Amino acid sequence: MAYLDASGQEVARVHQYLLPNGGLGASGRPDPKRLLHNGVVYIATE
Repeated sequence: MAYLDASGQEVARVHQYLLPNGGLGASGRPDPKRLLHNGVVYIATE
């Protein structure tokens, strides 16, 4: 799942577990994998 700013630029990408019934699994909270802040892209490696 991607989060976009007002201009349509991706600012974050997250992972979420989707259950077969359509609900969210695990904690239900998004797990950030990539974040753009002040022109720097931060990538989760673990």
